[in-house]
Amino acid sequence: GALAAVNPEGLTGAGAGATPGATPVSVQHDLIQAHSEGWSARLHADREALARLQRLQGPTEQRLLLLALMMDAGNASERRWWEVRCQALTHGARILEDVQSLLPQHRMPEFGRVTAQLASAPIEARRQVVQDARELLRADGRISPRDRLWWLTLRHRLNGQPGGAPLILPVTHHHADIATLPDADRSHVSALSAYLARFIPMPERADGVHPASQVWYDQVMQRCGEDTAASLMPTPPDADGLVHALSAVQELSWVLRAILVKAWVEEAFNHSPQGLLSDDSADALRMCACLLDTPLPPMLEAHYRATR
Repeated sequence: GALAAVNPEGLTGAGAGATPGATPVSVQHDLIQAHSEGWSARLHADREALARLQRLQGPTEQRLLLLALMMDAGNASERRWWEVRCQALTHGARILEDVQSLLPQHRMPEFGRVTAQLASAPIEARRQVVQDARELLRADGRISPRDRLWWLTLRHRLNGQPGGAPLILPVTHHHADIATLPDADRSHVSALSAYLARFIPMPERADGVHPASQVWYDQVMQRCGEDTAASLMPTPPDADGLVHALSAVQELSWVLRAILVKAWVEEAFNHSPQGLLSDDSADALRMCACLLDTPLPPMLEAHYRATR
């Protein structure tokens, strides 16, 4: 009588000792298989899209590809702007479809590949790309903090000499660690870090910087020798202030710049949910490394090798 009340599927799927309400093993297997098949299809779409994008060699194709990589797919104004520009190519719409088929961690490497190719283009062509990017990013009437970082990174990438050598070599200081920075240099690092805290490791909220980003900023500046308990995070700089702070930090020695980028990355991991860096934060940090002509720290480089 008691056995008659037992669900036979529950016995065969989960075993006699299964927790009531637990998902049967057969269902779990189906879910795992469906996830695996979906992920395999996602990887295949990514590989196919990447192969097509890397065959694009025409100047208009590469310009549209670059703009598609920078575009916020959820921004209707940017999408409308891009769709008007892509009418110059019969396969223009396919470029955007392929970009949106890429895994998130493959977009920034593609941005680096395309900008490296365009860096040797005539100056007029490069200026047009930079101007188009500016128009794209302000298509909705505003430029977000991340948008401005995108645009500065694009300009930096296209402003180099063939081979990637910077036009102006940075000044080398004699300080061996960011903890011993002079006050003036620390002030520039503080301003730049305050700007980045608007979206690293978490996007700002309506009431200001996210608490996790506030702690991120404090920990970075503590590494720079600042007593953050006795000082407040400065107001993030405006566009002119950002360029001024960035230019000053770019003049630090390559050793200090590498240490600073490493500090940004490590603290971003430390203060991200579950210690997992978001794709948006990883891309922003990669742009920072580019702007400071610094190799990616191993922790950040691993983000782009992962296939999650």
